[in-house]
Amino acid sequence: MRNATKHADVAAAIQHADTVAAIQRADDANNNARETSTQQARDTKTSLDLTKKAADAAKRSADIAEAGVRAWVAPINFVFANLSDPDNPLKVRILYQNVGREPAIGVKIATRLLTLRNVTLLHNHWTDLPNWKDRALSSKDPSLTFENSIDTGVWNIEEISPDAATEIKSLHAVFILRGCFSYETVGVRKNSSFCVFLNPAAGGKDISEWHFSACPAGNDEY
Repeated sequence: MRNATKHADVAAAIQHADTVAAIQRADDANNNARETSTQQARDTKTSLDLTKKAADAAKRSADIAEAGVRAWVAPINFVFANLSDPDNPLKVRILYQNVGREPAIGVKIATRLLTLRNVTLLHNHWTDLPNWKDRALSSKDPSLTFENSIDTGVWNIEEISPDAATEIKSLHAVFILRGCFSYETVGVRKNSSFCVFLNPAAGGKDISEWHFSACPAGNDEY
């Protein structure tokens, strides 16, 4: 009887050892599987990162190549037509041209005049106005209406009132000119937006000596 009990204890011990070994093997297998899965995830992320970098590099190369051949329609100067005009003293004439290489097809232009009234900042700090974040000054202003360009390189804007002109001359309002050129080049339609404001800080005391400066927002390509 004593021998039978001893054999049973030995068998139980062996079975326990086998069970422990089996559990250990299972744990090792699970650990290996986790390590393999983690490594595969790392490899996948690395591959995706490399693919994205390659795609970004290809896009940059394509953009650079496109920039060298495409059309670029842009304003080159803004001037007043006749400051002594009693009815329309701030009539603005936009001089523009295609500064790129390829012809611009189907050129259209959209313009909008804005006045920021009751300005409290001194004119040499107008670029710090919070209004530059307004939707009306964004590059993709949906209120802009495009018209066919007359292809002369000159575009006249005649929407400013004498009252607004008085406020602008007295530095109580900021005179802003928004616009966008739309045209076809390299097989697609491009839009070049622009925004300038009449800047007293960029000239003398009289409005005839002021110059138009680029707005902090609204000058983009899309």
